[in-house]
Amino acid sequence: MRFAALVLACLWPCALWSQSQTTHQFYVDLHSVSTVGLAEEGSSETTPHSLNKFGITCGNEFTLRGPLRLALEFYYYDNKLVVAEEGDDRFELHQCLGANLKPGLSYGTFKTFAIAGINAVYLFDKNERSGSQVDRFDESLFWGVEQQCQVTKNLRVSLGVVHSKFERSSFYTSSTLEHFRIFKLGLGCTIDASKDP
Repeated sequence: MRFAALVLACLWPCALWSQSQTTHQFYVDLHSVSTVGLAEEGSSETTPHSLNKFGITCGNEFTLRGPLRLALEFYYYDNKLVVAEEGDDRFELHQCLGANLKPGLSYGTFKTFAIAGINAVYLFDKNERSGSQVDRFDESLFWGVEQQCQVTKNLRVSLGVVHSKFERSSFYTSSTLEHFRIFKLGLGCTIDASKDP
């Protein structure tokens, strides 16, 4: 919890500073999100996955100098990654929301970003027969990369991947989630919020 407060304390001045810059863009992206995990069950490993789920991102990207860019964004991903099922018991990483910083470079209509941030991860164990459920909200750090292409002045596409080391054990099954990766394909709308010099 202290780490999340520290990250937010660092992000807040960046958000305020970005609003004072003469060149910045606000954006909203809709994503197709696929999540792949690595789980241990006893002495064996499994790779649970969920494909083509929903995600949304909004943020502010601003020009630092020349081709250098910095984006501050907030997101929600509906992962629905079933890590393990044993009989009536299910262990699921259900959704992520969080914030990240993306330093990057712009060249022509393309931009490449490194991604670093913090996730709030909602996961649960549930017994389908009795309906009993153990809910957890945990934080995780992540890093990744993203490639964007500005198709028109207000339309862009993006492709990215983020990785999070996130070790959590199930209460109802014998599985332990070791880490997960999120692959995202997005279509976004940009609004130029630049100020006249």
